[in-house]
Amino acid sequence: MLYTDLFNITCSYNVIK
Repeated sequence: MLYTDLFNITCSYNVIK
């Protein structure tokens, strides 16, 4: 897992929230 992936997932989670 790349750091960018983690950031992307976090961003997605924030958007969904």
